[in-house]
Amino acid sequence: MASEAPAPRLRVESGGAVATRTPIPPVATAARARWRWVGFAAAAGLAAVAAIAQFRRDTVTGDVREYRTAVGQRDSVQLPDGSTVILAPDSRLVVAANFGVDTRDVTLDGAAYFDVRHDEGHPFTVHTSSADIRDIGTAFSVKTGGEGEVAVHVTHGIVALSARGDAATTAAPVELHAGDRGVLAKAAVTVSRGTVTAEDVAWTRGTLSYRDASLAEVRADLRRWYGLELRVADSALASRTLTASFRGDSAAQVVRVIALALGADAVQEGDTVVLQLQGTGATAPR
Repeated sequence: MASEAPAPRLRVESGGAVATRTPIPPVATAARARWRWVGFAAAAGLAAVAAIAQFRRDTVTGDVREYRTAVGQRDSVQLPDGSTVILAPDSRLVVAANFGVDTRDVTLDGAAYFDVRHDEGHPFTVHTSSADIRDIGTAFSVKTGGEGEVAVHVTHGIVALSARGDAATTAAPVELHAGDRGVLAKAAVTVSRGTVTAEDVAWTRGTLSYRDASLAEVRADLRRWYGLELRVADSALASRTLTASFRGDSAAQVVRVIALALGADAVQEGDTVVLQLQGTGATAPR
């Protein structure tokens, strides 16, 4: 088997600051044709993935830099301060125009893993639609989901997780230390101390691993990795959680395992998957 050529490193320059990026081979794509699915390549590892590569779209407007990944395509970015970001599929990272001047602010829509170069004089903060995550010298992942849910897994150091908007005035930031998991949902933060393992950030290596994950998190991941839209037709399913791991699985197999684990029937049509309690007569979405 021919060896894969080294991934190119591109430079994006703006206002004297330089960011570099290294594409990561895609691990999943979703066909847009009805009832057709394209999943992971066989177990030869990331280097042998046979999906169509779509490099990240980078744009520069003034001093604002924006990085986007396609469905099924991860990518890495080295920021001007030396911090490294691994972007999950179908995610967007915006680097503020004044990055590194007084603060280091980035805005995330999707999911990413941050390995931050600590600088007390220039705090590093990740903004999402509903949360602010401030670095206190650390490495951590951030995954956004539906209804403003944000999950943070800290693998090194400390971060402070807080709600944005009106909720920020009524709740103090919550400190998360190495090994801690924090989930912000409906402006409240739930913390699990010392529970984070390598599996919680396995997506950076091409594996989707869940341990009592909410369906909001699963729904967001299916959209990013496979281009699928998950709908839950029964309210009794909405509160259930998923424990499972996927690597080298087709989209159809992932859907079957999710349905089995949740005690549900899955109906697939095009890019939409509907989950309904087993035996209740689920029908294809219209």
